[in-house]
Amino acid sequence: MYGIMGYSVHIGQLIKNQVAIRGCMVSWLARQLNCDRSYIYELNKRDSIDTKRLYCLCEVLECNFYKIISDAFQAERKRK
Repeated sequence: MYGIMGYSVHIGQLIKNQVAIRGCMVSWLARQLNCDRSYIYELNKRDSIDTKRLYCLCEVLECNFYKIISDAFQAERKRK
C-alpha cells in the first residue's frame, strides 16, 4: 500500500508477521493489549495505526515498528 509520502508499509502485515515470528497466539496479544481478539484481526488488515497503540505493540512484541517504518521510508527515498 502506498502512503501519502509514496512509500509502502503495511503496518497490519508487519504486526501479523511479528506475532508469527514470536509464536504468539492472537488471544495472548489481545490480553496484553486489553482488547478482543477481533480487534487484533482487524489490526492485521490496517495499513495505518494510532501511534499510541503502535507504541504499546512495540513494547508487547519487543519489536521497534518505528524503525522498520523509518528504514522502509529511507530505502524508498534512496530509490528516487
